[in-house]
Amino acid sequence: MHDLGLDLTRIEQASSLIDPVFVDTPQFVDEQLCVALGRRVMVKIETLNPLRSFKGRGIDLLAREFAPGTRLVCESTGNFGRAVGYAAARHGLSAEMFVPAGISPVKLARMASLGVRVHEASEGRAEQAARAYAATCEDSVFVEGVAISAPIPESVARMLLLVDDVVVVDDADTLAAMCTALATLGVLPEPAGAADLAAIATHDVPDEVLATAVIGPNVATALFGDVLTVTEVSH
Repeated sequence: MHDLGLDLTRIEQASSLIDPVFVDTPQFVDEQLCVALGRRVMVKIETLNPLRSFKGRGIDLLAREFAPGTRLVCESTGNFGRAVGYAAARHGLSAEMFVPAGISPVKLARMASLGVRVHEASEGRAEQAARAYAATCEDSVFVEGVAISAPIPESVARMLLLVDDVVVVDDADTLAAMCTALATLGVLPEPAGAADLAAIATHDVPDEVLATAVIGPNVATALFGDVLTVTEVSH
């Protein structure tokens, strides 16, 4: 058996420490969704919490390791940044977020509402700017996010062991999946949060029952018209 570096005892302990608003999220099989996708699918709805994302769990646990007053510095395009801001406020920390210019104004507003100090950086420079900022402040800790310039070796090793396949979905597939989620589940995920549903709808994913998480209803208002149009035509 391969060693994935995961400790089941620590995982169990973590479940009792994480902010209760992020645990016990609902998961179920929705018959309308199954009909729409032509597959038996179990969904886990990760939108019914203050961040509308699962990312609050890991960051809330990590924030416990830092002394009050510590400044968390990271690069993010939205969901991770809000999670850092939420955890920072809860544990007496502060948060400095570096974002690429032009990201969703919805995500910017949500980060700011959590007390995050947001810095916009030029395209492709947000991570470098965050690292440079953290290096100049003695009370700062750089927190690695998802949008990184180079893969984390440990994560790549785990993916090679656990991931069977990677499939591609395009923008039209993703928009259709967003509309399907809205029409069947009553939840409108952002494009990245609908990618799994798009993959199920457009690829022959193996197994009789599939499971996926529905995350991130932080949809840019510019997409509302497209979503409503496609939903009305399709349903």
